Amino acid sequence: MQSLDQNLNDNNVKEYLYQIPKRNLKFLKSKNINIWEYINNRYNDSESFNESLYRIMYDIDIKPVCVICGNKVSYQSLKLGYKKTCSKECEHINRHNISVQTSKINTPEVKQKIKNTLYKKYGSYTTFGSKQIKKGTKK
Repeated sequence: MQSLDQNLNDNNVKEYLYQIPKRNLKFLKSKNINIWEYINNRYNDSESFNESLYRIMYDIDIKPVCVICGNKVSYQSLKLGYKKTCSKECEHINRHNISVQTSKINTPEVKQKIKNTLYKKYGSYTTFGSKQIKKGTKK
């Protein structure tokens, strides 16, 4: 593995970490204390080594905040990263907002477009009014 000089930066650390088999962090601490210390001291607002490592790996300079209220969100793990919301209340609001955004199929314009497409394709405004569909269900 290549050795690193004292001019460490996030890119050098990432390159070094990709050389470590399965990113074994115990190996990192015992073999290259300079990188370990760089990661540990990289961010003043990180609460753990793994959080700092995650931020370096995914280029997150500013700690994420809640998408609803802007409060701090908690770090979960290297695999999961940060939560999107700070609390159950904000999570509920966020889920509601997402469901409202994805339920646009219930608008009159979209319903009319669906009917028009069905009529063009099958000659009927409903799928079960189509002769092709009726033949398929009788078999």
